[in-house]
Amino acid sequence: MPSSIHNLQDSIIVIGFGNIHYSDSSIGIRVADEVASWHLSEVLALTVRHLTPDLSEILAKVEVAIFVDASRAHQLHGIKIIPIMPLSSNCPESTAKGWMKTSEPYSLIALTQAAFGRYPQTYWIKVPADDFFLGNHISPIAEQGIEAALMSIKSIIQCQKLVKEAC
Repeated sequence: MPSSIHNLQDSIIVIGFGNIHYSDSSIGIRVADEVASWHLSEVLALTVRHLTPDLSEILAKVEVAIFVDASRAHQLHGIKIIPIMPLSSNCPESTAKGWMKTSEPYSLIALTQAAFGRYPQTYWIKVPADDFFLGNHISPIAEQGIEAALMSIKSIIQCQKLVKEAC
């Protein structure tokens, strides 16, 4: 964890997940790496290949969590930002019934709530992608999605700053 974040309760975490060896599957990792390069004291950027239960400990300590992942382009028209709450109407039924498939943010947030009694304000940014084959290039639709995701993350960070200033 970077030493620049002293109070996690006032911080934002960006978790980019995917596989750097499979072209567009690396979108989440590329976005999180770019966010890390901003060197914002209140933002922690992590890259992981898969979401795992151990992430719930840090999620319980932060104010805002942003997950970034690639999604098949035919499923999306531009990026999709999904607000996530455990046991809510936007949570798949299997998660709401307690089945913990932590490979999706819904389940990880539900686990965080169950284990720690709290969860951060959470967003899942799905970025459209075309190419999931072995390689390190990014498709044009993924490049556009990465830029849109970064702009959205900047907006979320700015909104969070405004909320803190207003309190």
